[in-house]
Amino acid sequence: MKARYRKLIVLRNIFFVTFLLLSGVLLSAEVTIPIPEIKRGHYRYQNSDLEYKISKSDCSVSFDNSSNFGPVRDQDGVGFCWAFAGADLYGEYLCQLDRKYCGKNISVLSGMLAGKNNWKYGIDTQGDGGHILDILEGFMLTGALCEEKYWELPSMDSFFCTLFNKDKKCFRDRMFKIFTQMRNELEKSNNLLECRNKPEKLFEFISEINSLIEHRDISDEVILDFVRENNFEALSKMILVPIDCLKNNINVLDEFGPSAAYDFQVFDVLFYERDFQTDFSRPYKSEPNSRKVNEVIKGFQAGGSVAITYCSKELLKKYPFSNSLKTDHSNLLADNCGNHASVLTGVRWNDKKNRCEVKLRNSWGSGSPLSGWMDAQRVLNTVYKINYMSKKK
Repeated sequence: MKARYRKLIVLRNIFFVTFLLLSGVLLSAEVTIPIPEIKRGHYRYQNSDLEYKISKSDCSVSFDNSSNFGPVRDQDGVGFCWAFAGADLYGEYLCQLDRKYCGKNISVLSGMLAGKNNWKYGIDTQGDGGHILDILEGFMLTGALCEEKYWELPSMDSFFCTLFNKDKKCFRDRMFKIFTQMRNELEKSNNLLECRNKPEKLFEFISEINSLIEHRDISDEVILDFVRENNFEALSKMILVPIDCLKNNINVLDEFGPSAAYDFQVFDVLFYERDFQTDFSRPYKSEPNSRKVNEVIKGFQAGGSVAITYCSKELLKKYPFSNSLKTDHSNLLADNCGNHASVLTGVRWNDKKNRCEVKLRNSWGSGSPLSGWMDAQRVLNTVYKINYMSKKK
């Protein structure tokens, strides 16, 4: 019994010394606290019963930028509304630079797949997929920027569905994953220059690519060269970007200079407390509509329209708005939020209805719900973030 007790004492002392040593290491090093995962439906919401009213003084200006945009888009169930909203913002930015671009839609895929870091802008039919800031960065970096008529989404939908049909992935995976697989296959080969030594999987994939792309003159070795050089940008342009888009490329750098191409300002305004992810003890708290409409007006005064990220399911609950939606329903963490992005192209005070109104441009097709002039209070009660951009002065 005494021997066993002595062993326990020794183990305790070893543990204590080890603990002190580790503590010293931790205290002397920079400690990074990991951000916990967001668990929807497990947050208290402080503003659920408050009523926010927008007064005439809050809504004292009038904007209608509808003519800056082309026809209303239809994302047709593809889950990257953020890209559609960002494409509208960037298209309107080009309209500000030159009126010849007004009333035209810029290809959504130009920013998603033809940028310097194509793989970064996810292709996902179900998840969030990305953010408006991502697509705006994609447009800034792209070398294949064109109007939507030269690179339409439906044709790319067909392309990806064919390319990934064996795994039924279609839009759900990123092209970069395939590119990485090709690089891994090449690394397994002892002699990369000899065609006969190419891994069978790689050869099958290259053959499938060549059966799909418009550019029929691309040899296997040219594709392999891009993979060896880790040049996904050049490969994706050759494989993904239609010839018409490249022929009608909009070169912002050459046409308007570096400041217009790279140095525009992008504003990202959140309407909730930023520390909600790390402090679970605090309730989710949104800002009042008086501040929201003020920030929206700032966006319009900056020269363009404003993209909103909001809880579309909550807003749809009251469509066609026979009853008022007065309480704040902007909790992006709620299970029933329905995170969605659209663009506000106008704001005004309606004297006849005695209310502030915003004009919503959605990506659900012409005549869809949640579009046109709507009660600003009902809309902003579901908004938790806005984005807008302008040229630096």
